[in-house]
Amino acid sequence: MADESYSDFTARSAALTVLDLLAYTDTSDTTDSADGTTKKITPDELAADPLMLVKSQVTPTAETTAVTLTIAKLLTKIITGTHATGANINYQLPTGTLSDAGATFATDSAFDWVLINLSAAAADTITITVGADHSIVGNPIVQSAHNTTGGIYGNSAVFRSRRTAADTFITYRVG
Repeated sequence: MADESYSDFTARSAALTVLDLLAYTDTSDTTDSADGTTKKITPDELAADPLMLVKSQVTPTAETTAVTLTIAKLLTKIITGTHATGANINYQLPTGTLSDAGATFATDSAFDWVLINLSAAAADTITITVGADHSIVGNPIVQSAHNTTGGIYGNSAVFRSRRTAADTFITYRVG
């Protein structure tokens, strides 16, 4: 292993199983090399590692008007909406083609993102709408933060966007 590079390995061709072994370099253990020691770990062990609970979070996307969301905005993982129109506004999801062009997705891969409606008036709801080849499953309306709407029903929602085929996506409201 010492004279092999990770780039020399064969690419995976199937989903990981609990018995698979993953190679990693432990840079704190310099027994084998000044660069670290190559060790093995299973997917279960990796998922249980406390460091896996720490997520990277870029600055959330902030919107104040009706918008067509880009895949880049969705991939910030948090979108806040603040508007004062006194009415519902739409946040349109990108088309399947634009989603595929904006990032590299395998079929059946997915990512989660959150929409938080910070608008104050009860009527200031946000509705998620869709572009071509992108559909939505579940309630697309996120209530405002007003105490008679969001204060009762919640003013945020969790969505999971999934690539189902080339240039085709489905977004599910999961929370």
